[in-house]
Amino acid sequence: MQLNLEEPESIVQWWRICPERHWLYLETLEAQSPQFRSAIHHARHRIEADSMFSRRRVQALADELQAAWNQGEELIEQGAEAELH
Repeated sequence: MQLNLEEPESIVQWWRICPERHWLYLETLEAQSPQFRSAIHHARHRIEADSMFSRRRVQALADELQAAWNQGEELIEQGAEAELH
């Protein structure tokens, strides 16, 4: 699939491939890419009305990703401490 960040329909179709993960990507893209902000904003409104959308599943994935990040940070700290001893 080819994603066109200037077309809300393209964004919605791309979102449907992996709803939870792509929702999180859209949050980042909307915040960091002002040239696509309008199309992403319109697409996100359409997505929120879609029966596939579940804020609970999005939050569960975000929590999993944060936990994995935290675990990685802890492993890095442990490795750094082990090198000092």
